[in-house]
Amino acid sequence: MDIYIDSANVGEIESALWFPIRGITTNPTIVSRENQAFKELLQELVGLGLDEVHTQVLGTTTPEIVVEAQMLVEIAPEQIIPKIPVNPAGLGAIKELSAEGYRTTATAIFTVSQGVLAARAGAHFLAPYVNRIDGLGGSGAEVTCQMKWALEQYDLPTKIIAASVKSAHQLQILLEGGVDSVTITGEFLHQVVTHGETEQAIATFLKNWGQTYETLDLNSPLRR
Repeated sequence: MDIYIDSANVGEIESALWFPIRGITTNPTIVSRENQAFKELLQELVGLGLDEVHTQVLGTTTPEIVVEAQMLVEIAPEQIIPKIPVNPAGLGAIKELSAEGYRTTATAIFTVSQGVLAARAGAHFLAPYVNRIDGLGGSGAEVTCQMKWALEQYDLPTKIIAASVKSAHQLQILLEGGVDSVTITGEFLHQVVTHGETEQAIATFLKNWGQTYETLDLNSPLRR
C-alpha cells in the first residue's frame, strides 16, 4: 500500500518524510488553509521531490476543467496530477484529458458506480471519500474495497487512493481489502506506527542492556 500525505503544509509534509511517502494530495479547502499564493505554494510542494502531487481544479464546466488541468500539469509534468470531481462535467473532462494522454485523479467519489464510471472515462486514480461516507452512515472503507473488486472484475487498470482515512479501523479494512493506497495526515501516520507496547519493549531492551554494558552503545565495554 502506498501512502500519500493529505496536506499543503510544507512543514507537516517534511515531518512525515521519515516514511517512504508516495506523494501529496490536496484540495481547495486544504490549500486555502495555508493562506499563500496558490502557484507559489504548488511550486514548494513540487520542490519536496515526491513522485506525485495531486491538486484540484476549480472549473465547473468541461472546457474550464480541461484548461485548468493542462495548466497545472505544465507546472511540473512528471509530478502534478489534476484532481477532478466526479460529475457530468468532470467525467467529460477526464475523458478528454485521458484521450490526450493526461493522468487524472477522479475525486469526491461516494459510490462504487461513480468510481467505475470515472475509471471507464479514463481516470488513472480514484479518490473515494472514506471518512465522509462514514459520516453519512455508510462504511467508506467497505465501499472502497467493493470499488477495488469492481475494477478487477471489469479489468480496469485504475488505481484507488482512499481519501481522508481518519481511523485505525478504516485503515485495517482497507489493508485487508488490498486497496492500492491511502491519503492521510502526517499526524495520523505517526499514530498508526506508534504503540505503547512497542515503546515498552524498547525500554526493556535498553534496561537489560544497561545491566550488562556500561553505555547504550554497541561498542560499549562490559560493566566491571
